[in-house]
Amino acid sequence: MVDCAECQLNFMKIVRRDDSLSALGSDFNPVLDRVFSARGLSVRELDHHISALIPPSNLMGVGGFVNLMLSAYQASLNITVVGDYDTDGATATAVCVKGLRLLGFQNVNFMVPNRFSTGYGLSVSLVDEMVKQFPKTHIIVTVDNGISSVEAVSYAKRLGYKVCITDHHCPGDKLPDADVLVNPQLYDGACELKSLAGVGVIFYCMLALREGFNQQGYFSLASPKPSFACLIDLVAFGTIADLVTLNQNNRIIVHLGLQRIRKRQIGKGLYALIESSNVEIETISAVDISYRLAPKLNAAGRMEDMTVGIACLLSDDWDEAFRYSHMLLTLNKSRQHLQLSMLDSARAQVCTLKGRKKGLCLYHKEWHQGVIGILASQLKERYYQPTVVFSDDVDESLIKGSCRSIPGINIRSVLGNIDKKKPGLLLKYGGHRMAAGVSLERKNLDLFRSYFNTEIANFSDSLFEETLYIDAELVGSELCLSTAIAIEKFGIWGQSFEEPLFGGKFIIVSKRILKAKHLKLRLKLEDESHYHEAIWFNAPEEFLDRYCEDETFYCCYRLTVNRFRAIRSLTINIMYMETVHDLAMAPMNP
Repeated sequence: MVDCAECQLNFMKIVRRDDSLSALGSDFNPVLDRVFSARGLSVRELDHHISALIPPSNLMGVGGFVNLMLSAYQASLNITVVGDYDTDGATATAVCVKGLRLLGFQNVNFMVPNRFSTGYGLSVSLVDEMVKQFPKTHIIVTVDNGISSVEAVSYAKRLGYKVCITDHHCPGDKLPDADVLVNPQLYDGACELKSLAGVGVIFYCMLALREGFNQQGYFSLASPKPSFACLIDLVAFGTIADLVTLNQNNRIIVHLGLQRIRKRQIGKGLYALIESSNVEIETISAVDISYRLAPKLNAAGRMEDMTVGIACLLSDDWDEAFRYSHMLLTLNKSRQHLQLSMLDSARAQVCTLKGRKKGLCLYHKEWHQGVIGILASQLKERYYQPTVVFSDDVDESLIKGSCRSIPGINIRSVLGNIDKKKPGLLLKYGGHRMAAGVSLERKNLDLFRSYFNTEIANFSDSLFEETLYIDAELVGSELCLSTAIAIEKFGIWGQSFEEPLFGGKFIIVSKRILKAKHLKLRLKLEDESHYHEAIWFNAPEEFLDRYCEDETFYCCYRLTVNRFRAIRSLTINIMYMETVHDLAMAPMNP
């Protein structure tokens, strides 16, 4: 379907970085060298050796974690790990369980909340379930959740449990009264560890705990210090999937994880997922994990129960691992079908909205609760507005919403402001700067929408102008397969460290529309005669018929390696196209 005129996409503002700066003199491909130089990076910042990793001792609260776990080990206490139902939570749970077992803990179990019954994170209902399922538990360790579980922590402690919270989400005004709190967001001021994913936080805890064991003299020739290299693939996977900022510390984690995955030095469960997804393991990149693997693992938590995903990651049996991986693929197909249907419904709903707003707040009682997060992301990307998507809770008097935001607008702070201005309106909320969740009574939806629109309206209009940053304009000799291979080999691309985006003027030689949504193009640079194969996946409908052959356009694109029957070729992946006449090119170094 085509959106109504009121809801058309805005033209992009294109900013070209200054790629004429002096080269870094690094060992990277010359084009990558130019890209990193234009981004203002130094050779030191591109050091991805493990020695450049920030030490675990820098993580606030980690000492308390070590002391509690040492006491638990000495007393042979039972530990239940409580995870989350997304990829970060699943990998964090697997890292915690594996790490503790590698250190010799004998009594480690895990639980993961069910999106549809217990809801997000450590809750009173989840504690009650744990009492039934693991009655001998002594210590609860949360991973990727817990910082907002004030009531649940108090309840667990009244029942006699010790509670250790490890999380990376933004804290609220009141912290849970846990025995241990480990969360880099509790730091005052700037700190690179604030960008750790939930899996990164628990990995740091595991590293610190291993050092605590070492200092206590637990390791010997008969019982050597275990290697945690077998955890780094999962840490990298969860870090990429959770879209945390890829600062240098996180890039080191991703680099080390990709190295092990490419060498097949990984667990059977992750290997089975990669193999079942037809991803080339030798050349796997962060982009593959983001778009081809993480959604399949996420599908378990979205459609049914993330226990299936965690069991896959923990599996040490090949048959079992492949059985779990195929279950994940089946769940993902169901998710994709639902997602398409919901997107059509949502876009139709957007067209009924009267008056332009800076934010979107949509609701449909039949939308699937596990898919509204993806729907919110798609709508946010299409309309470039903070978006909240609601669907019915199990209790039909309540609705649950998933929020996604754009750079410059902290969506969790927006929710916090609403809560302060109208106490009691939000039954529960929490999350990140860019993604959050919220629950309220269905009868209060219009009231919430009013407060939400008022909050978003306060932000500057300039934040709602989507900008593409061009890293370089390539000449013919640089627009080649070897450049694409170098980008693929580097592999460490993600949030705030995006895959290189190039720009240039091309003439359209030929054009085809595939499946009514993809643009298949043959292009040539304005001053060159060589043809290049290009494709614009899921091109906006209003742009499908806009481009004509033999005309010149400015293309924003990425380079990818196409593989077919062992033959590699270059493909230009179009991200945006504009006529030269309509091009809005901002000055260099804005």
